[in-house]
Order: sequence, then structure tokens, then C-alpha cells
Amino acid sequence: MRIIFTGAILFLLHFTTLTFGQNYSPLLLNNTSLFLSEDSYDNIEALHVDSITTDPKGDAHHFIKTWDNADDNLGCRNATRSTWAGAKCIVAGNTYYFFNEANDTITIKATNALSTPWKLYTYPNGNYIEAQFTTTTTLSFLGVTDFVKTLSMQLKNSVGNNITNAINTTILAMSENYGFTHTMNMLNFPTTINTYSLIGLSNPMLGEQALTPRTIFDYAIGDEFHYEKIQSNPPFGSYTNSKIKKIITSIYRSADTDTVIYTSDKTINTHSRHWSSGLESDSYTTTTLQEKYIFNDTTYYPNQAIQTKSTYSGYSHLGWFGQFATHTLKYDTDNKLTWENTGGEVSYNPVDDCWRFLIVDPQIYNTYWKGCGLYYRDASTSPGIDSEQLVYYKKGTDSWGIPLSVTASSKGDYKLSMFPNPLQGNQLLNMSTSNFNIRSVEVFNTTGIKEINLDALNSNITTVDLSSLKKGMYIVHLFNENKESIISKLVIE
Repeated sequence: MRIIFTGAILFLLHFTTLTFGQNYSPLLLNNTSLFLSEDSYDNIEALHVDSITTDPKGDAHHFIKTWDNADDNLGCRNATRSTWAGAKCIVAGNTYYFFNEANDTITIKATNALSTPWKLYTYPNGNYIEAQFTTTTTLSFLGVTDFVKTLSMQLKNSVGNNITNAINTTILAMSENYGFTHTMNMLNFPTTINTYSLIGLSNPMLGEQALTPRTIFDYAIGDEFHYEKIQSNPPFGSYTNSKIKKIITSIYRSADTDTVIYTSDKTINTHSRHWSSGLESDSYTTTTLQEKYIFNDTTYYPNQAIQTKSTYSGYSHLGWFGQFATHTLKYDTDNKLTWENTGGEVSYNPVDDCWRFLIVDPQIYNTYWKGCGLYYRDASTSPGIDSEQLVYYKKGTDSWGIPLSVTASSKGDYKLSMFPNPLQGNQLLNMSTSNFNIRSVEVFNTTGIKEINLDALNSNITTVDLSSLKKGMYIVHLFNENKESIISKLVIE
């Protein structure tokens, strides 16, 4: 009786092992897996099956595509280029065929027993990469526990002798029920070895999720955001520095939740300098702001070509005619999941059914945070600056950054009188200021070269001899003892 019972246990264990083995698969259907790159860039990639077709070998699972590298003869771009996982994976029973950029096959035999090798990849010269599962263990990840098999590789020559190579240290792993937990860049394999770790699944919803406009612009009443905005235009010396505070006060959602309107109280404290007069001023304004978002666009994954044929860039708050070509997902230095527009801008022409990349100056660079909207915007054209950055937020009990003091300023305006302007012949230039003591004067030409430098001044009235300067336009900088400045334009005839 004891022998029969033991045999029953052994049979049950053997049957269980076979059952587990039959479920292993690197892919999960109806799911998007997110993987974190293990290089130094913290980029996140998506393994997403876009469509399934029939192939002579089996079912072809096609992955998301990005833009081609080159325009066709009409200047059009097509979204047919493979991303990191390659073009597709053909599933034939328990064998999975991935493909690199040269369309070479990378074979994964998902249900092979431990220590049962197979050829994962074969080189044109007959050398090959042998793979085998080396361990099966129970691991916890993304809040779940599952059986995980580890796959190791060994490079061999055409007659089966081992070759020392970095590929031999590459490890892949797949779980019984959740696909790859550790994988590699199939597109560049074996030329370049880039590995990735699983950080999220969409079905079941575990770990990190791909950011979408709906999750980026997900505000609640009472959410507070502080921004710093800078706009400058050297060498003319004009600039506008703004501190902005926004507090969400009400939310409207349509019945289908696709349309959301946020109302907020917006306070702006601005310090600016006029390009012509050099006058510096402070302003303090309060207003009611409404932001409307329509969340019915297609979901796009990292590096996937954005082809909505609509203004996907509407989320940049710029209101222009182009849209972002692609986006990346990554962790930034604050360990925040960040959506970044990349790859330039594209525009769709329905007349010839053509997507064209735009030549845009400035090149817009936007990043977004989950639940915070815009984190950083840069539309600068050198040497000018046009940027806006989130520096503080408070959402419920969660807060980040250092809050700004956005209050009315008691500082008076600096006023400058500069005459004659235009300046002719050997005339002296007279300058007088109010609320500003002139300590030094610098005069620049329009290429930014300093032509005149006068120090050790101490007056609000100054006369300058500029007879050594040629005819043309110049920029005059006046500095006080606090290194504050007034900048004005001067013409010499």
C-alpha cells in the first residue's frame, strides 16, 4: 500500500510537471507587456501583438511598427519598420520563431525539458547559438508568483565546439502564465545584445502600464501644479520669466468619459524686459482656465508610428498643424514614468494619402508625467529660450518638488530715457534712468560682439561717446549695483 501511494505521488508530480511545461509561452495574447531596458537609458519597450495572420509555418503574430528610415519618391513615409521585438513571431505548436532585422530566425522551443538543447540561431558560416533551459523555479514578480524557466546560450562553431563570446552570458526567462520575464532585443540580435526585464502587463493588469492621454491628464479637484516658464531673445535682451500656479476647481466628464473639461484657478507672476525700450516690469494676474481633452484617439505604444490622421499633438497645448511622429516611455531622474515625444513631427495629406515628416524650427520637445500633464516643454531656437517646466505638484496626499511663491510684487518699474536715437555723426548718447543707478554700460553689435565697455559709473544720468562705432543697429546693456540690467536698442546713422 505504501508503494502504491508513493507511486501515485510520483505520477502526480510527473503529470503536474508536464502540465506546467505545456503552458509556457513567451507571448500573451490580448495583452501588452512592458519591458525596461537594462542599458543606461532606462527606456521602456512594449511587446504588443498588433494583428495575427496565417503563415505556412503557423500563426504569425505581428508586432507594432514604426516609421521607415527614408522617404519614398513622393516624400512619403510608411509605418512598416520593425521595432525592438522584430516584425513578428510565428507560433507553430510550442515553437516560437522570432526574426531579426535581416529576417534571420531566432527559435524558442518553449516546452523543451531542462538540459535539452536546440539551435536558437544559425550564422551564415555554419556557427550557431545553442540554447537550453537550465533551471525551473518559483519566483515572485509584479505581485504574483509563478513558475519561471531560465534559458541560457552557448555559441558553437559549425562542428559543435564551444566558442567564447559575450552571448554565452545572455540569460532569458519565461514564466508559465505571464510570458517573458526577461528577454532581449530580437531586431538587433545577435549583432548587439540588449536585454530587458518585465515591469508591467495589461491583461491581467500588473505593474506599470503604458501612458496614454487619458492617464497623463488625469486630474482631481484640488490638484495643484506650479510651473516656471522662460522666454528670452538674445542678443536683444528681451525676456519673460513667469511663475504659474494652477489649482483644479471643477471637472466635467461626458457620459462616455471620452470628453473631459478641467476648470482651474490660474495665478501668474511675471517679470519681463521689453526688447526695444529695455523697460523691466512685474505683473500679477489671476484667471479662470478651462482645459478640454478628448480621449478617443488610438492608444500608441513606445516607438510606434503615430497615425491617427488627427492632431495628436493637441496634447502639447501648442495648437499647430503637425503631430508627434512617435513617443518613448522611460523613467526620468526622479524615477517618474515619463512620456516623451520623439522622432520629429509628421503631417498627413488626405489628397495623396501621404504622411510627411515636417521641417520644423523650433523642434518641439515635450515630456509628460502620469496624472500631472505637461512636465517639460522646450521650443527654443538658439540662442533664445522658450521653455516651461513643472517644479511642484500636490495630488491628494502625494506631493513633489518645491512650491513657488506666486504673489503680487511691490518692486517698481525701471525706466530708461536714451537720446538721441537714432544717433548721428559725432553726437553724444545721453541716458537717464529712474529707480536704477547705472554702474556699467556695455554695447553689442547684432552678432553679439561687445564693442563698448564702460565701468566704474555711479549715476542715473550718463553720457557716452560712441563715435568709434560704424553705422548700424546696436544693443545697449545698462547694469546697476545688483547686476540687474536694462537693455535697449540703438541705431547709429
